[in-house]
Amino acid sequence: MFSDQPKNDGPIVQKSVKDISTDEISLPNGFEWTQVDITDPDTMQRLYELLRDHYVEDDDNQFRFDYPIEFLQWTLKMPNYKPEWHLGIQSAKDKKLLGFISGTPLKLTVNE
Repeated sequence: MFSDQPKNDGPIVQKSVKDISTDEISLPNGFEWTQVDITDPDTMQRLYELLRDHYVEDDDNQFRFDYPIEFLQWTLKMPNYKPEWHLGIQSAKDKKLLGFISGTPLKLTVNE
């Protein structure tokens, strides 16, 4: 089943970050994009509360996403992290953080 012969499968995806659109996606009125500054204690508290109160780790909604702020910062500040890849959606009125998405830079080699 396994072979000692090297495989030259090639890239899985032949696109780079440069191929990704930089056009901002419009949000409905009352919402706005924000860069989530993970070095700011107040912002991290808002992020922590969002994740703790609204994100769950299982299909039965039993296990809450309740990691300490220090752990969240550690995971989001991995080597070569990109602050602009920490994006949130907030209320335009009171700046309450309503959503969060982040990206992680990664180099991966499959087979060779």
